[in-house]
Amino acid sequence: MEAIINFLDKEKIEFTTDKRIIEKESRDWSWTSSKLSQLDSKLPLVVVYPKNEDEIIKIVEFSKENHLPVVPKGKGFNNVGGLIITKPNSILINLTYFSGILEENDQLIKVKSGTPYYKKGKFLFLPRVYPSTFRHEVTIGGNFCGGAYGIGSYEYGPNWDQVIEIEMISPKGKKITLYGNDTRVAAHALGTTGIVTSLKLLKRQKEGNDIVKVFFFDNFKELLKLIDIIYDSSLPYYHVNVLSPNSLNIIDATLPKKWALITVYPEDRKTDVLNGGTEGRIFWEHRDLFNSGLIEKLVEINKNIDYSVYKLDIYKIDELLNKIKTENFFIEINFTNERKGRMLLASFDKIPELGNTEFDVNSPYVNSRVKFEHLHRIKMFKVLNDPEDLFNPNKLKFY
Repeated sequence: MEAIINFLDKEKIEFTTDKRIIEKESRDWSWTSSKLSQLDSKLPLVVVYPKNEDEIIKIVEFSKENHLPVVPKGKGFNNVGGLIITKPNSILINLTYFSGILEENDQLIKVKSGTPYYKKGKFLFLPRVYPSTFRHEVTIGGNFCGGAYGIGSYEYGPNWDQVIEIEMISPKGKKITLYGNDTRVAAHALGTTGIVTSLKLLKRQKEGNDIVKVFFFDNFKELLKLIDIIYDSSLPYYHVNVLSPNSLNIIDATLPKKWALITVYPEDRKTDVLNGGTEGRIFWEHRDLFNSGLIEKLVEINKNIDYSVYKLDIYKIDELLNKIKTENFFIEINFTNERKGRMLLASFDKIPELGNTEFDVNSPYVNSRVKFEHLHRIKMFKVLNDPEDLFNPNKLKFY
């Protein structure tokens, strides 16, 4: 402990060893998972608050020389085990002080990794894809490294598909720049491959306001027919998601106890989408209650919440829902550009085992949430650059 304090004092890098602050900083939303909350998480030795890349490089070099694990964090709303610290004597790097716009034009924006999407009641720019927890000032770098799908994924897919360039500090203490698909080395890698310091991403282009239309159904099977039409006709929606009757009640108890299909599109596309539907501005104003935001709200009601996420083909979702009594669950489905839905299934009782999923939020391993080619990039980079597994250790399986 003395060595690291002397080093940080010498380099004038801001840090804390206050146990109360460390306990707070070392906690993300993984505790809401009934499985992840059972895992042992160590407290780090220290939390550091770097202000620039030089400070990050110095921290990484020190950790490498002294064989100390490093774990980066953003705002702390990850719920897939990002801040489950598996080794003692770690250095926790809080990147929220590393914030700001570096460059911007009509199509692109480059930001420091600790920059939030949303601050002081407004978006910093018009993002293509962003998390439902945006009002908590979730950072762009943290979401890239630990998030995946969100608002806008029907049109644009996962958040990492919007990123065309990143700069990061590798486990060797070197600043590197990655472009295009090579950025996936760090996408949803939970900081295991490096500390992302900046991201260049595509901005959303649209004409006019977003229009929100909601279609109500008595059951999911009827709703699925309309989803089929949307995908088969390649209708140009920006965002499409579903709320079950119980989830609808969380937004507004006066709404009909039906299944709701929520569709969002820019005003200039109104002649290219489905006619009908009910005006649904209330849903868009409460989109922070979609996905992870729904879990946050349910936790306020009862901390004994259990949930799982299933990323499945739309017909597989119907098969899965046939196995349960849907009236006993809170369900939200976020549709993606892959003709798949990312379904959140939550209950105040234990969730039954319902089969495999492409995206397991109850696993601390990156392997459980990204495709083979994506995972292969992460693992190869890790093997070549971090053989000691000092960067957020034990989050990758190599067998």
